[in-house]
Amino acid sequence: MYVEKRDFWLFFDTALPHFVELFSHPTPMKFAFIGVVIVYNIQPIKSCNNYSFMRLGAKNLIFIVDDDPDDRQLILDAFLENNSAIDYVFIEDGIQLMDTLHATDPENFPALILLDLNMPGMMGLHALKEIRENKDLKHIPTIILTTSSFAQDESSSYKLGASCFLRKPQTYKELLEIAGAITRLWLS
Repeated sequence: MYVEKRDFWLFFDTALPHFVELFSHPTPMKFAFIGVVIVYNIQPIKSCNNYSFMRLGAKNLIFIVDDDPDDRQLILDAFLENNSAIDYVFIEDGIQLMDTLHATDPENFPALILLDLNMPGMMGLHALKEIRENKDLKHIPTIILTTSSFAQDESSSYKLGASCFLRKPQTYKELLEIAGAITRLWLS
């Protein structure tokens, strides 16, 4: 993933391991996303070929898509502790997500979608596939936040165009760290 801080252009790579390259420093710094952002390596970017790009808007609207109301609330609380200006919409499944996106004017699209994989009705991977195949929606950063520990779910998510794949943490403190990293990368 490549972020040019000056213009807030984001380039997403599906290669593993997943890195974030920030150009806010004279020397591009490479970070690995492993629950929190840590310095991994310093290396300038060579090429942005085969990257899809997204423009980060000024809004702080997040769609939190999860069938578990307790998980939705914990995720929201963690984001609000990091940035109290965040707006949110709770969505219970993939069908409701797609209905909501199709009924939303493009200027009101969310800045970010947090998507669970295991939900009744339309599963998260199917919703992700529909988002990435739709020319009006494919630019929306979509982060998979799931309890799944299956390597196939992670691989499939990235192949379908997920911006990031994260396992739901075991503690609220870890969730706060993840929410803080996501806020800094996608909502700042």
